[in-house]
Amino acid sequence: MTLLAHYSPDDADGVVLATERDVDAFIERLHRDSLRYRARLLAQLYVEDDDSDTAPEIGLGIDHHQALLSYSGHGFDGIWVSTDGNGRPADEHELTFDFMGNLTEFPAHALLPLDRIRIALYDLLATNGQRPTTLDWAPLA
Repeated sequence: MTLLAHYSPDDADGVVLATERDVDAFIERLHRDSLRYRARLLAQLYVEDDDSDTAPEIGLGIDHHQALLSYSGHGFDGIWVSTDGNGRPADEHELTFDFMGNLTEFPAHALLPLDRIRIALYDLLATNGQRPTTLDWAPLA
């Protein structure tokens, strides 16, 4: 399975993420840019060649040394976000992430250590785009 990652206008056709090495390189790129621009950055990931009504859409947000995932599709209604499990409501939109000039808000409890998100993306690749079971999830209101 291959993911296509969209992050920059320079990546009009998407960045191909087919291996863990590809995932690592893409995460490092976003991490480096987050530090350079002092910004919370967002990328959108899609399963290549999945045109079904339930095709997953994945958001990858990087905030310096932390990250989050959002997920919709494959039988999950609405948008779900990674969570630290602290019990705060998922509709507390506290942090703004930039996706090519479009701003999206996510709750602060969605941020996790970068390596946990990296492992979740490996899981996403290994399971053909299924929502990673290596994270806790909360619905985004």
